[in-house]
Amino acid sequence: MVNLELEEALEQLEEILLSADIGTATTADILTDLRATARGEKIDPEDIKMVLRGKILEVLRMGTDKGETTESPSALRYSPDGLTVWMVMGANGMGKTTTIGKLAARLRGEGKRVLVAACDTFRAAAVDQLEEWANRAQVDIHRPQEGETEPWKVVEAALDEALTPLPDESGRLPYDVMIVDTAGRLANNVDLNEELEKMVKVTSKRLPAAPAEILLVVDASIGRNAVEQARIWQEDIGVTGLVVTKLDGTARAGFVVSVVRDLNLPVKLVGVGEKLEDLRDFDAENYVDALFGYNPQQARLLEERMGALMRERAEKEAAEKRLIEEQSRKMLAEMTKGQKQQQAASKGGGGDSMFELVTADG
Repeated sequence: MVNLELEEALEQLEEILLSADIGTATTADILTDLRATARGEKIDPEDIKMVLRGKILEVLRMGTDKGETTESPSALRYSPDGLTVWMVMGANGMGKTTTIGKLAARLRGEGKRVLVAACDTFRAAAVDQLEEWANRAQVDIHRPQEGETEPWKVVEAALDEALTPLPDESGRLPYDVMIVDTAGRLANNVDLNEELEKMVKVTSKRLPAAPAEILLVVDASIGRNAVEQARIWQEDIGVTGLVVTKLDGTARAGFVVSVVRDLNLPVKLVGVGEKLEDLRDFDAENYVDALFGYNPQQARLLEERMGALMRERAEKEAAEKRLIEEQSRKMLAEMTKGQKQQQAASKGGGGDSMFELVTADG
C-alpha cells in the first residue's frame, strides 16, 4: 500500500516537474533519486514534496549547504586585487544591455567605481542604448572611437583607460569594476564566437585573473533552449555563470535546474522587472518555492518539516552509532575475558596434569 501511494505521489511530481520545463532526462534522474531515498529512509508519501524541495535546493546550491561558511557558487567573483573585469554576453533580445545597466547601478550603490565598455560594434543603436543605461546608473562609459570597428580593439582601449592610474600621485586606479558589453549572438554563430574568444584573450593578456566573470544572459521565457545555448557557450567561451531575466513573468524557468545540474553552471543574478533596482542575487529557496507555487507559509511549513525529518534522521543515526559502539564494547570485553581465562588455564596447565597423575596413582 505504501509503495502504491509512493508511486502515485511520484507520478504527480513528474507532472509538476515536466510542466515547469525541467526536462525529461533531469526529471527522470530526480525521480529515481527521490524514489531510492523515500524507500531507503522509509519516508511517508505525504512528505515526498518536502524531500523533492530539499533535493532541488541541493542541486541549485551545487553541494554547498545554507549554513556553510564557504562562498556560495552564486556569488559574483572579483579579482583579488586591482581591476575586476566582467564580460556580459547572450543572444539578442535577452535583456543584456538592461542587465548591464542594472548591475552597474547596483555596484555604484555599493560604493564601487564602474566603467562600462561598449564593445557591441555590430548593432548600430547598441552603443547609444548602453550609454542611456550608463547615464541612468550614473557610471562612466567607454565608447568606441572613430575607426574602432573591431570589438577586441575597443576592449583594449577600455582597459587602457581603466588601468591608467589617477593623476593624484596616489597610484590608485580610476575604476574598481569594468563591465564589457558584447554583441548579441546566437550560440552557433562561429564568427561572433571567435570574436568573443579574442576579446577574452586580449583581456586575460593584460590582466591574468580577468575576466573574473563571463556572464550569459538568458530570458526565462525561452525555456529549454537556454540549456543548449549555455552548453555551447560554456564549451567554446568558458561561461562562468547565468543571469536569468524576466523571471517574474513566466512559470517556464525549470530549465535553471538542468543548467546547474548538467553543466555545473551557477545562476548568479535574476531580473525581476524593468527598474534599475530590479536585479537580485539568485535565491535558490525563493526560486524553488515559486517554481512549485508554494506561498511563504507553505514554504515555511515544508522547511520546518524537513528540519524535523533531518533531526529524526540524525537522532536515529546517533542511536544506531551508540548501539554499535555498545556492542563493540561488549564484544571487546568478552574477548578480553576469554583471553584472560585462556592465559590462566595455560599457566596452571602443568599442575592439573600432576594432580590427575597423583589421583590416578592413589
